[in-house]
Amino acid sequence: MTFQSLLLWFLSIVGLFCALQAIVILTFAIKLSKRIDAITNRMELLQQRVVKTSETISRLLEVLRPFVRSAQEIEERSSRVLNQWLVCVRKTGVQIDDSLRLGRGKLRQFNAEVDAIFRRMQSTSAQVQGAILGPAAEIAAVIRGARRAWQRYTKKR
Repeated sequence: MTFQSLLLWFLSIVGLFCALQAIVILTFAIKLSKRIDAITNRMELLQQRVVKTSETISRLLEVLRPFVRSAQEIEERSSRVLNQWLVCVRKTGVQIDDSLRLGRGKLRQFNAEVDAIFRRMQSTSAQVQGAILGPAAEIAAVIRGARRAWQRYTKKR
């Protein structure tokens, strides 16, 4: 065998291994593209679910607002009734001022807790929207961009 024939055999083997490597890389890229498509679809489904959940929470907050208003009216009415009781107690000379103050405090505490719960629900809804929808949309956009770039890259070849 001459040097040229050995060189031809060597280059043929190198070419064969390059072709095999290209086939393996293309197979891996196709599988990766399918997985990216599946992940993108799952992210879109998750985004839709989060939007629906956020809408449900918003509707729930709208439903709860009348209850909070009613609780505030109850607290106001109760406060008025307690003040009337205080006048009656003072007239009769019974010493229950501490009990009335405690009752008002409990009503204010109840009203404050209801207001705090309402604020937390609004805050949670805003945080869910900001923490999940924003990053989910960004991740989905990055994945879509990578998929389009990969599709353009494979079309050019």
